[in-house]
Amino acid sequence: RVEAHNNEIEELKEAFGAAKPGAIVKYFAYVLASSTYPEGFSHDAKLAYVPESKQLVVEFDLPDFSFIPEIGAYKYLKAKDEIAISPRSSTQRKALYASVIAQVTIRTIHELFEADRTNHVDTVVFNGFVEAIDKATGRNVRACVVTVRTTRDTFEGLDLRRLDPAACLKFLSASFSKSPDELAPVRPVIEF
Repeated sequence: RVEAHNNEIEELKEAFGAAKPGAIVKYFAYVLASSTYPEGFSHDAKLAYVPESKQLVVEFDLPDFSFIPEIGAYKYLKAKDEIAISPRSSTQRKALYASVIAQVTIRTIHELFEADRTNHVDTVVFNGFVEAIDKATGRNVRACVVTVRTTRDTFEGLDLRRLDPAACLKFLSASFSKSPDELAPVRPVIEF
């Protein structure tokens, strides 16, 4: 089994070096699968590679709005010897959710370009989707809440330590849902 596994890795390495689309997709799928996220944070991805333009398209599953806790803080009340719960306001939850989506988008693009040491990818298209229940219909929906296309040159010119993720997405001309918590969809740059 070990020998078969090692052979499989060598075959992937050779196919990746030869810029075979299937190997490139498989490699970047491994990159994204190895990213760590909090428990319950959906982050599955579907990828496609366009060799002619060296473009990697990512369809990324993001957590729905319920991932953001309704509780904002716990406080111990010594006089009553109990713990009081302070709820997080709806405005705070919406802002936090939008921030999480923006951060995951920037992080994912960074991970892809950072892992591409052979420069097989010049452009990344990121489409972030959320699966949830449409409050208006009661049906399950899958909505794109963020979509962005960026080149390696543009992205490598960013100082990731100092930027604001939402402002960065605006700079990158991303389409970002005005209400991702309500699944107000945007049209993906490129669809599968």
